[in-house]
Amino acid sequence: MGAIQIHNAERDALQIPDRQAYEHYHEPLGDFGVYNGQFEQGLAGRYANDLAQGVEGWQLFPDVGGTVDRVNGGLAGNWRLRGGNVGMGQGGSAEGWKYIPVDENHALRPKTPYAFNKTAAENMYLFYSDVYNIPCVCFRIANPYGIRSQMKHSKYSIVNYFIRMAMEDKTITIFGDGEQLRDYVYVEDLAEAFILAAINDDVDGHVYNVGSGVGTKFKDMVKMVVEVVGKGAVAHVPWPDDYLNVETGDYITDLSKISKMLDWHPSLSLRKGIEKTFAYYEKYKAYYF
Repeated sequence: MGAIQIHNAERDALQIPDRQAYEHYHEPLGDFGVYNGQFEQGLAGRYANDLAQGVEGWQLFPDVGGTVDRVNGGLAGNWRLRGGNVGMGQGGSAEGWKYIPVDENHALRPKTPYAFNKTAAENMYLFYSDVYNIPCVCFRIANPYGIRSQMKHSKYSIVNYFIRMAMEDKTITIFGDGEQLRDYVYVEDLAEAFILAAINDDVDGHVYNVGSGVGTKFKDMVKMVVEVVGKGAVAHVPWPDDYLNVETGDYITDLSKISKMLDWHPSLSLRKGIEKTFAYYEKYKAYYF
């Protein structure tokens, strides 16, 4: 098994425990480059809400440019790019799914600039793989959550943010009836998928959907957070007009391909994952609040 070199676009913003872990694992230990962050979620996420509301002056390059720079760096350094994660799942991508569970053959027709950038990033990775023969695998990730993620805002890691709100005994707001199905995958299960992809030569040039394979109503996820934390409240409000165009509808991940090729299966239920996440932040909240 080769060593893994981890790059995180948001390392400078990480809280202390994560920053220490990053510095430890960032040592040049091997020939793999693993790019994590849901298509550099920090890059794409900064623009998603403004773009959804029609802010002028947006360009493609602020989002995709960071990913291009990283892959160019990998090309120059002769790295093997494994686990190139473009996070194409429904967590904010607003694809407009025609059927569920969603498999890798589903047509990609982005309906927001955020989703468009994710699609562009995936194709950029595959382009470098095809043209320059750089081993590459792309993950389309659903809604990841769990320990060590930021919980200060709701632009991403929404489950973590809701856990914080409940811990502070605040009211969690749900737009509409909350009946839409979502797929939530715990971070340790996701990390295992990355590792399996990083050490497997048969995955080069492939795209995989990664999630739990279980659909959970959004309102039930929120209810679960409040139950596990033991504090907080829930309120339903109408959808704001400028958010309707980013609603994705129901989404569940089809895990057939990754289960067959990598023998990967998520191990934690949503409730167990929320329990583990809450226990972690209860212990280390001084670093994250």
